[in-house]
Amino acid sequence: MNRTTTKGGLLALATILVAAAALFISQGQASTDKPLPAIPGAPFPKVEGLKAVNTVPGPQASTLADFSLDSAMQGKYLLLFYWIAGEETAEESLVSLAQWAKGKPKVSLVGIVPPRGKSAQQVAQRCQELGLEIPVIWDEGYRMQQTVRAASVPHISVVDPNRVVRMLGAYNLKHKVLDDITLGRYLDTAVGGGGHPTIAEVPRHYPVTELIDGPYIDFTLNKVPDNQVVRLSDLVTDGKLTLLVFWSPDCGHCKIELPELDKYYQRHRDALNLVGIVKVPNDGVRQRTSDFIRLHDLKWPTVVDRAQKVYSDYRVRTTPTTVVVSPQGKVQSVLLGSGVNLDDELGPLIADLKKTARSGA
Repeated sequence: MNRTTTKGGLLALATILVAAAALFISQGQASTDKPLPAIPGAPFPKVEGLKAVNTVPGPQASTLADFSLDSAMQGKYLLLFYWIAGEETAEESLVSLAQWAKGKPKVSLVGIVPPRGKSAQQVAQRCQELGLEIPVIWDEGYRMQQTVRAASVPHISVVDPNRVVRMLGAYNLKHKVLDDITLGRYLDTAVGGGGHPTIAEVPRHYPVTELIDGPYIDFTLNKVPDNQVVRLSDLVTDGKLTLLVFWSPDCGHCKIELPELDKYYQRHRDALNLVGIVKVPNDGVRQRTSDFIRLHDLKWPTVVDRAQKVYSDYRVRTTPTTVVVSPQGKVQSVLLGSGVNLDDELGPLIADLKKTARSGA
């Protein structure tokens, strides 16, 4: 009886030990495959086994070398920049940040690239072309992407000299990360010893707003559905505001906003010019665009941005986005999303136009 009980107990103990070992192994695999995410206000998670692209010119430019993130920190402000080589806006942001960080001994800038689209050698070559002299982590397995929670590029994370995460997801130095404080001003203050508050949630940045107070960017595109040529410079005229409406027939917010915008345009045609811009990668989107225009009887032209150059030039990332251009050709404001109160946003501008016209008559 006792012997039977002892044998059963040993089997049970063996079963528990095997299960515990399996659990330990699975947890070890999880910690390797799925790193802990960084959390603002908490210490930056430890990530080991990283490789970095050799960006030094020469025959070994494609070689990946071991990289220690701990060594890169060493009591410095760590700026982690997630990007994709060849992505124009991300590269522009990275070069600007690298120029800011150069010569600052308290700052360590580290790039991170996913292992897709470009080879390590191509990434190294691109870094040399951009004049970047920074380490670039080759994010095999997307471990760093998961750690910094980069859902898009560019994506900037800031870690203070004590390894505490201060923010995740900044876009560039012009990004207003806290009220009216830009990332550039935040970093200047931090590096200068003025403090580094934790920002739990960085406000979303819309790069198109960086164009405000600058000149409009001209374009010539074909109208849908009749392929008539439309040149923006022909629309920007004295006495009228010109609205560039970036939209999509598959955008739910556009379906709400565009009919309202058209009604407003009908009431203020003497003060407004409108032109819509739609990304049209294929014939299906073109047909849906034509159907939407016909269904809502839109009275203003919409042009096809097949190469997406205009979207890129105006740095538009969401639809609907409306860029307001003055009669003098300056970008006055940007209206984002649906539910915009057009009377509040455009009414004062139209009133100023009419007042100027009366005083000049």
